[in-house]
Amino acid sequence: VEAKAREEAKKKEAEIGLLQAERTSLHAQLAELREQVTKERKAYGEMMKRVGTENEDLQSQLRTRREQAAALEEKLRGLVEEGAAIRVELEARRQEHVAM
Repeated sequence: VEAKAREEAKKKEAEIGLLQAERTSLHAQLAELREQVTKERKAYGEMMKRVGTENEDLQSQLRTRREQAAALEEKLRGLVEEGAAIRVELEARRQEHVAM
């Protein structure tokens, strides 16, 4: 009976040893996964900063282009008005010339 109990105790100790080894291995894997997650979060954060900066740059470029477009439209309106005034003046001169 005692020998059987010792054998059972040895089996249990061996089983405990295996479970402890497995636990140690799982802890190591968990530590690696945590490290990997930390690295990935950091990389994601840096990427989001870059995206934010690029977005700000693009927004700035868009504002500049809109301002340039508005200035060009204003200049074009001025040229169209100037052209219309020149046409009116030319027509008046032509009328004067015809009247002579």
